[in-house]
Amino acid sequence: MQFRPLILMSALTMFGGPMILARLAAQNTNSEIISFAAPGAGTAAGSGSGTFPESINSAGAITGHYADANSVNHGFLRTPRGNILRFDVSGAGTTAGSGTFPESINFAGAITGHYTDANNVNHGFLRTPQGDITTFDAPGADTTIGWQRYLS
Repeated sequence: MQFRPLILMSALTMFGGPMILARLAAQNTNSEIISFAAPGAGTAAGSGSGTFPESINSAGAITGHYADANSVNHGFLRTPRGNILRFDVSGAGTTAGSGTFPESINFAGAITGHYTDANNVNHGFLRTPQGDITTFDAPGADTTIGWQRYLS
């Protein structure tokens, strides 16, 4: 199957897009432009909600996050066939600005990123191609509840 690179909506250019677009242009001159929105993404103008692609792999799978109408962030995986799978890391916050933030997808479909919990503390995660999610904190990471770290 021939890989057809995808050049994403304008939001992509704000979040890592120039590098991805340059790679895509170098791979294939017959690129097509495909726009998409994750189901559940907010649509209010100026609200900061919407769909934010972050990474694409060589098969054309895309990962990123979307902010819903309440500005809560959720992860998504867009398959090469265009199906969009939504996911949240267990423990991710459910208030505005918190949630799940996928950042990278490898050739096998493993996704890495971070999530912000209800206490405004960031943690890492790995989502396997099968959908299993493992969370972790780097050794020595400051996991003090957001505002408490400034009182110490």
